[in-house]
Amino acid sequence: GLKVTLNLHPADGVGRHEEAFPEMCEALGLDPAGTERIPFDCTDPRFIESYFRILHHPKEDAGVDFWWMDWQQGERTEIEGLKPLPWINKLHWDDQAVRKGKRRPLSFSRYGGLGAGRYPVGFSGDTVSVWESLQFQPYFTATAANVLYGYWSHDIGGHMPGEIDPELYTRWIQFGAFSPILRTHTTKNPRAERRVWEYPEPYKHVMASFIRLRYRLIPYLYTENRKCFDSGVSAVRPMYYDHPGEEAAYAAEDQYLFGDSMIVAPVMKPVNPASGQARVRVWLPEGEWYDTAHGVLLRGGSVHRRDYRIEELPVFVKAGTMVPMQGAVTRLNEGSYPELEIVVYPGTGGSCELYEDDGATTEYLEGRAVRIPLSWRREDRGRIVEIGPAAGSFTGFRRKRRITLRLAGARPAGEVEISNGNRAASEYDGYAAAAVVPLGAVDLTVKTVVRIAEDPAANDAEGAFTPASAPLAGLTGILRRLDAVARSERLVSPVASFPGEERLCTDAAQTGHRISLDPSRYVPEIERLASIVTEIPGYLGVFRRGYMKRRSGFTAAEEIDQVLSRAQADARRIIRQFRL
Repeated sequence: GLKVTLNLHPADGVGRHEEAFPEMCEALGLDPAGTERIPFDCTDPRFIESYFRILHHPKEDAGVDFWWMDWQQGERTEIEGLKPLPWINKLHWDDQAVRKGKRRPLSFSRYGGLGAGRYPVGFSGDTVSVWESLQFQPYFTATAANVLYGYWSHDIGGHMPGEIDPELYTRWIQFGAFSPILRTHTTKNPRAERRVWEYPEPYKHVMASFIRLRYRLIPYLYTENRKCFDSGVSAVRPMYYDHPGEEAAYAAEDQYLFGDSMIVAPVMKPVNPASGQARVRVWLPEGEWYDTAHGVLLRGGSVHRRDYRIEELPVFVKAGTMVPMQGAVTRLNEGSYPELEIVVYPGTGGSCELYEDDGATTEYLEGRAVRIPLSWRREDRGRIVEIGPAAGSFTGFRRKRRITLRLAGARPAGEVEISNGNRAASEYDGYAAAAVVPLGAVDLTVKTVVRIAEDPAANDAEGAFTPASAPLAGLTGILRRLDAVARSERLVSPVASFPGEERLCTDAAQTGHRISLDPSRYVPEIERLASIVTEIPGYLGVFRRGYMKRRSGFTAAEEIDQVLSRAQADARRIIRQFRL
């Protein structure tokens, strides 16, 4: 079930050592004994006919799905003004179109000049595995939209010379997950490892999580790419496309739009060793934007400077946005996504459209596709979400599918009523501050209305919504950082006894877990967390001073002091970063 590509260097021609050399000589009327190499000539119809029939079609029959056009030397052909690389890309496209019938052609190529993005997925070449290379790629990829080249792929991690720093590779993978095509590649060097699971923690876990996120995001990205097909405007594009009147949009070169609803500002430098975070500068347009890594709403119309840990990527979503995603999968099969997850971001309402087709044929050109409207709005003490009805059809369209609503940055939900007469039980993801509503199997060909009430337990004693009952601003970012502080606490606890509340940091870091298990405890847990966070630096400071006073001669005392000092600094940063 895997798709296979082979790498081509057609400019080499056909050498005597190759299996197909005698047959190619016969087809072109050449004497094999007197010929060392058949030159490549993409302007000669006889050569091209033999090139496909003898060299490529047998490989395709054996299982090659598409070709990677790599090295195409030179700028000239026998026809004045015709460049070899874009021409051979068109020839391969046309050949596949004839051979495959309604199956979509696909090719993969280096840059062939202006207009070369018409046929292949782009390959930006053999980059060097250094931070400076990563720092250029977001700008390069976004501005390629200016010449209608929206499908760039890169050697994620760089191509050479060999070993790569795990942190750099992790940040490259994160960028790749939010680029047009995610593709790792490297030179033939045993130290040039690109299998993410071969890296140490936390890097392998972080890289795997972003690759999984990429798969989950495919419904959104595929929908945005359909818009690109219709309009010529690339899904990955500079900020000034959507904000041409804003001078700040032209200066925001280290960020880009990822479809209509997301802004991505990749981390392109190492973390500060003192804080374990890297600072990112991002310009946000007017309106409100949800920082998905930190879990906070930010006001737009200005530049923000924010700090991100290795497991965090700065992705900002417009307030009220709905993002169609899919459940966990390990590959992309043809036809409809088997399970949908619709993420609703904080705001007063919003809408979007999910586009689907069979993902494999050209029948979408004949209108064989489906568009599914999605919308939501707030109402008194709750929300209304509307799904469908789907318009259109295609082979492989799944009318009924399991759908889950995920309300990001929300407090627990109450009763859930579905227009088909069913009720659904909501869940809560405490670590992500998200209400999760599994709807079960939904018929997408009819309109489904979902009414989600507020959970009375998430309000105060009189039943009114108060700031204290709202999600603590930045809950996801706070808990992620508290976990790092708790790890430091646990590191020294075997050789030290903590005064007062034993393992206070671990207790605070597990707030999300406790809320997930019992959402009715939401308000007291949030109120307690808000209090604990501000107490932790002092708590660690008292213990640190007391411990050093008692253990001045202990061989590991200095080490323990460093761990506690780092934890104390981290706790102070949490308070400052999230304005607690």
